[in-house]
Amino acid sequence: MALNYFTFGDFQSLKDCGLYIEKRPPRYKPKRDVSTYQVPGRDGDIIIDNGRWENVPQPYQVGCSNIDVNIDKINQMLCQTGFQNLKDTYDPKVYRKACCINAMEFQEDLLNFGHATIEFSCDPYRYLISGNSSITATVTSETVIENPTGFTALPKIYLVATPGATCTIHLNSNNYPIAMPSNRSSFYIDSESMNAYVGDTNFNDALLFDEFPVLEPGETTVQLTTSSGTIRALIIPRWRKI
Repeated sequence: MALNYFTFGDFQSLKDCGLYIEKRPPRYKPKRDVSTYQVPGRDGDIIIDNGRWENVPQPYQVGCSNIDVNIDKINQMLCQTGFQNLKDTYDPKVYRKACCINAMEFQEDLLNFGHATIEFSCDPYRYLISGNSSITATVTSETVIENPTGFTALPKIYLVATPGATCTIHLNSNNYPIAMPSNRSSFYIDSESMNAYVGDTNFNDALLFDEFPVLEPGETTVQLTTSSGTIRALIIPRWRKI
């Protein structure tokens, strides 16, 4: 029977570090960030939703048959900084954004053979790998995008348009106008980071809207318009669910 493993950033735990998952990991629902208040003389609490989910733990119980040979690679894998993509063979169609901030200790059962629990701190969402494929929209026709989850997605859009034109991305009844710079024909619009950019250059001044585009559950009809020239958009939807 094939051994189960996880992939974290640039490392595959089994191939690169000799780590295999010993049993199916638990899946946790993230905790909603709320504030509770008590009012004298009133039964129950007043609950204020703060509009966010908290990070969620993702532990793995792992085994290693040669700790001495693999420990340096294991440490290198777990010491990657910032959030990295985390996925495993139990749920291969999704990934999490995770970091490892806790200590890890191997319990050595036999000489150089043992097990440990590795715990990652994860973004509350699980992201569909299918949501990383781009969808092309052009000015010539409407494009219908189907969000397969029950949660709003924050897309990344690569916009290509004629320099100096005023163009608009229409998502159902929501309109997102953009004034293309006179010296630039393309840039990214990232709804997750709430930025427009190419490399280190910021183009937020070109955005003529306040709230960034989102893809609601169900169908979204995409239409592009421009005051002159051409326009097209490559949309990476980044589907996500709890």
